[in-house]
Amino acid sequence: MTATSADKAINQHIGSRIRTRRTLMRMSQQKLAEAIGLTFQQVQKYETGANSVSAARLHQIAEILDAPVSFFFDDFGPSKGAPTLQNAVALGDVETAAKIGGLPTGIRRAMGALTNALASATALNHA
Repeated sequence: MTATSADKAINQHIGSRIRTRRTLMRMSQQKLAEAIGLTFQQVQKYETGANSVSAARLHQIAEILDAPVSFFFDDFGPSKGAPTLQNAVALGDVETAAKIGGLPTGIRRAMGALTNALASATALNHA
């Protein structure tokens, strides 16, 4: 079965999010590959979107990278939400994104909740 352009787009997006999170965690492709029992070449294929990531494998990667599975779908599609770490990286603020990525999980989640609340409040004020 041939992948559609929508399939390719989601595969590339998820792969990009895997790469973003892995980089923020300062983890090599080799280290991630070893943790999930694959070769680094397979991780490369996931990160470029050349290969699809199964739901079970994505869950495993999410646990290793200490991120919710939803992180890998953030900013995909027409309904984009609040700013994310990927946005910070895309805007060139890699240093800030890396510092945020190095914080304990509870603090990162609290910062995410605060960011979402601020974005919602801003959207309401501009509506």
